[in-house]
Amino acid sequence: EDQPGSFLIPCGAGLRIHNKRQRFHHTLAEMIWSEADWEKEGYVNGRKTSINLCSLERPHMRAFWFSAFAFFICFFMWFDIPPLMATLRKPKCEDPTGDICTACFTNFPDILGDAMAKDKGCKVCSPFNDGIGMGCGGIGISASDASTTTIVSVAFTIIIRIICGPVADGLGVRLTYTCMLIVLCIPGFLAVFVQDFGQLLVVRALIGLIGGSFVLTQLWTTLMFHSNIVGLANATTAGWGNLGGGAALVVIALCFGGFKSSGYDNNTAWRASLAWPPCVVFLTGFAIYFLSDDCPYGNYTELKKRKAEQATDEPDDGGGDPTAEPASIAGRSLKIAASNWRVWILFVVYMFCFGLELVVNGQISLYLSQAFAMSQQEGALVGGCFGLTNLFARSFGGWMSDYAYKRWSVRGRIWSLFLQTIMEGILMLIFTHGTYETYGPGGALAVLIFWGITVQATEGGTYGLVPFVEPSAVGGVAGIVGAGGNTGALVGNTMVKYMKVRPAFAGLGWLTICAGFLVALIHMPGHGSMFCAADPIEEKKDEKPAQQQQPQQQGGQYFSQQQGGQYFSQPMMGQPMYSMQQGSMQMPQPMMVNGQSMMAMQPQNAYPGQPMYGYGVPMGQMQQAMPQPGM
Repeated sequence: EDQPGSFLIPCGAGLRIHNKRQRFHHTLAEMIWSEADWEKEGYVNGRKTSINLCSLERPHMRAFWFSAFAFFICFFMWFDIPPLMATLRKPKCEDPTGDICTACFTNFPDILGDAMAKDKGCKVCSPFNDGIGMGCGGIGISASDASTTTIVSVAFTIIIRIICGPVADGLGVRLTYTCMLIVLCIPGFLAVFVQDFGQLLVVRALIGLIGGSFVLTQLWTTLMFHSNIVGLANATTAGWGNLGGGAALVVIALCFGGFKSSGYDNNTAWRASLAWPPCVVFLTGFAIYFLSDDCPYGNYTELKKRKAEQATDEPDDGGGDPTAEPASIAGRSLKIAASNWRVWILFVVYMFCFGLELVVNGQISLYLSQAFAMSQQEGALVGGCFGLTNLFARSFGGWMSDYAYKRWSVRGRIWSLFLQTIMEGILMLIFTHGTYETYGPGGALAVLIFWGITVQATEGGTYGLVPFVEPSAVGGVAGIVGAGGNTGALVGNTMVKYMKVRPAFAGLGWLTICAGFLVALIHMPGHGSMFCAADPIEEKKDEKPAQQQQPQQQGGQYFSQQQGGQYFSQPMMGQPMYSMQQGSMQMPQPMMVNGQSMMAMQPQNAYPGQPMYGYGVPMGQMQQAMPQPGM
């Protein structure tokens, strides 16, 4: 028999459903697990403590691979137009039977030769020549127009990154990801049919919304993996997802070349090259819906449905609608993070690593064509090597930060980020000073690869420091820092538009070095800075900083401490709460505060999604909201 009363439990902390009158039938899209399913080695509170790359087991590793691949294909479609930009800048072709082409064919007997393709008046009659500045088959946009479309594409991503997090809080990552992919594949298909600058601008702006997939990928792996491995899981899925940008440069260039070799003209070849990525995006969206799960205990919609079914068997106690949409808890975390000045230093650093990567993905093919006299295909293939360093370099940067932390605590992480950022800026300046005569294609490729490694390593080093800046609001810190990347891309692409590519790249190199020196200003309470150890008072408050950063278990709930304040790591952002009957599951003994159980302090008639006391706020600041003994 169920006992009266209810309390809140986080989805990730375990959920066991006992209902003798109704039995849930597992389907592809609707599966649910109880806490008993994860009471075994390798799992803590439902979260997996290791990564098995050879496994597709549901739900943990299935979510890992889906989050990585979905982000990869989203990034791929986001950057599949830039490698074709040299062709899109070509003028539209004229009717070969018209007066213009008839006269050109008379003046240039070799209609497939470069002479006619280079002629200002007759290039519009050369649809097969794909040389830089030669032939026709594009939509006739200028270099300034191309830069504008790239800026708009990046700017719109900032908007979706703010929105999709709270949406995922309510709907779950699985359904949010599915909707994003299925809806945003539409502008991907429309890109095949653009005819002018205005249409291209709208299409690229809408495609840019798919960049919000980064937030969903990071949230998904956070829900599935325990704190001992979640950093590596996040870095790996993000790095392999970013790989899509470099892959797009290479694969789309090869597709274009393949269609050209098959006898297609420029106009048909570039349109055919853009036709297949949105198909993959569409299919990935459906696969995520039918073959994956929101969290280790199932899908949010099913969990809410089961809760609502149980609620119908109980008298109305005035608690309101038990199936109300979960309220987002991201706002509180965001407010705390925004008030910490150290967060904004990391914001600037991320502007000139991930933001710089976005700029390079959109401009490197054109830059190599101009500075090193490469063809569009050669420039895309060489430029793609920059993005391909995501395969290992971002994880390498995170490993450097972890190693420095083991040797020198948090001060080591700051030193690691400082060195990564400075080296990134120096290598960017070295690259921009090279020309075809001084470096040659081989030298340009070598410098580009080393530069790409430092860019990705800086990204990994940045997020290696993120959890230590504001432990009470890691989600808010991660969101603000991540938005810095898109802001940097907006700044960088604007510089390219008004300063041309080479001067803009050089300017970004100097700004990166300046951002590196800002890292030296970071002082972490209880840990110190690059050049100063922790103050004696701070050391007294935090005698074992390295140990206190590790989550500790007390009564089945995990928490960490900083400067005497306790912060819960459960529930994490994106985990809705479910009001369940106390008799419907067996919970570990909860943490006691002021002689009372934290679970007992929750509102008796709470709605789904209502956060626990203490989430995102030090417990010292929550005393006014907590019941006191004797009250």
